[in-house]
Amino acid sequence: AILSEPSTSLKPAHILVVDDVADIRALIASYLEQQPLLISFAADGLAALNQCQQQVFDLIIMDQQMPELDGFSAAKKIRELGCLCPILSLSADVFEDADKQLSALFNLTMTKPFSKQQLLQALAQLQSADGNDVTKAETVAVPALEQIDPPEDELLLEYRQSLPDYAERIIALDAAREHQALRRLLHQIKGTSACFGL
Repeated sequence: AILSEPSTSLKPAHILVVDDVADIRALIASYLEQQPLLISFAADGLAALNQCQQQVFDLIIMDQQMPELDGFSAAKKIRELGCLCPILSLSADVFEDADKQLSALFNLTMTKPFSKQQLLQALAQLQSADGNDVTKAETVAVPALEQIDPPEDELLLEYRQSLPDYAERIIALDAAREHQALRRLLHQIKGTSACFGL
């Protein structure tokens, strides 16, 4: 008998996915494609803030380390707009400031890498919370799996093909002594590679 992954069904919703890495946005979209969701995307916190000023979302998935405006700052500004929808915090850094991550700005925190089932379960938990009041929502850290499900083959192939470009960028940033940009790029590669099971 073939064992299949337990399925989780989500309620219809409009979700904003905020991540500066296009590969992660594509991976999340592939994980959610069978769900009754309308998905919008933002490549950084500033773009997310602009979208939240123009439309209402039922749920936001927010990466933490991004250019322009990081996830914590973006979530703070989005809450100041009066947005009470649940916000799922994504982080590739298990050592980030826990108080910052588990603040009243976020309803749930999940560490990269995560599996499709972990993402679906986290979103289902947020949808089942009593109302949209962020102060009543349970804040829980979702542990990363040691072994994650392999992502869609096409996405994995595209990501693997992009890795030589990353190597060239690393060499260039190191030669130019742009240490902050190099640190940000390495953090991005670490989180993305882990999500793709590499």
